[in-house]
Amino acid sequence: MLLVNPLGATGMLKQRAQSHAFAVADASYVLALALRRLPIGALIGFLIFDEVPEIWVGIGAAVICASSTYIARSEATITKRQG
Repeated sequence: MLLVNPLGATGMLKQRAQSHAFAVADASYVLALALRRLPIGALIGFLIFDEVPEIWVGIGAAVICASSTYIARSEATITKRQG
């Protein structure tokens, strides 16, 4: 009987989905969406496991989202100037 590890299976599916996303969309857009995992994970942990996130989770999520937005906008500006 073959047993499948659910964590390994979802990790494999995540890699396949992310590879497909890179094939059809710009990398800066895909990576900006991938960074949204931290606040979503914190929300799921709160709702399902009743874990109260520390203040540093919110601060870290804000820094990550702000920096990815800044980088995406600056790259778009550079591309428009060159283009």
